[in-house]
Amino acid sequence: ATARLSNPDGIAVDSVGNVYVADIGNNAIRKIDGSTGETSTVAGTGAAGSNDASDGTATFDSPSDIMVDNEDDSILYVADEMNHVIRKIDLTSGQESTIIGELLMLKVILTPVAHLHVLETHMR
Repeated sequence: ATARLSNPDGIAVDSVGNVYVADIGNNAIRKIDGSTGETSTVAGTGAAGSNDASDGTATFDSPSDIMVDNEDDSILYVADEMNHVIRKIDLTSGQESTIIGELLMLKVILTPVAHLHVLETHMR
């Protein structure tokens, strides 16, 4: 079945034209196949949470931005906004893990050469 988007936010495109979407409303990461247009779930169960996993049970809480690693199309980085962390998804192994955590507010920025920049702001 084709996955449906709900409040898509960040998007990224890999070297073969697949589009990855941070789907805030479904707490999921979606892939739109560049050749078929089919939308599928890459990560996230739909339930809000902060579980790292490699068996398809990883959970996100409002994933808001995403990027594809510029040296390896099989690696995604996700700003998991309400968990205040950066998550890494290895599309080859299926492993989803937190690589930077405990940020108060965050935004992932994709530069023209696809480097990962994390901005943390403290708002009081």
